[in-house]
Amino acid sequence: MSTKLSIDRATEEKMNDILDWIANKCKSLGVENYDAITFSELSGQSRFSNNSITTVNYLLTLESMVYMSKGKKRIVGLITSTERESLEKTLERLYNSMITGSPDSEFAPLPKGLLTIKGCMILMIHC
Repeated sequence: MSTKLSIDRATEEKMNDILDWIANKCKSLGVENYDAITFSELSGQSRFSNNSITTVNYLLTLESMVYMSKGKKRIVGLITSTERESLEKTLERLYNSMITGSPDSEFAPLPKGLLTIKGCMILMIHC
C-alpha cells in the first residue's frame, strides 16, 4: 500500500525562510549570480521480519543546494543546516573558497528567468 505524503505549512514556510536567508546573504556578500533550491526529503526506515515489512521510523530533512559565481569563479554547495546563523556561516565559507580558487576557463553565466524542463517547473532564486 502506498501513502501519499506532503509537507505541512510550517515546513513550507521554513523552506521559504531558508531561500530568503540565502538570497539576502548572497547579496550582502556581493555574489554576481546565485541560484538556490531548498528541498525536503522524507525517509522511512523499514524492518523485514516473519514475511512482513514494518515501517518503524520516518525522518524529514531539509537541504539547500546553492550555486554562486563572481567574475569567472563559481562554486556549488549542499547545506543541511536549517538554522540561520549556521547557514550564513556556511555561505561565507563557500564564498571565501570560491574567491580563493582559480577562475574557470569555460565559465558561462546563468540564463535569466524561470527554468522549465519538459513540463516540470523548477523554482529557483536567480540574481
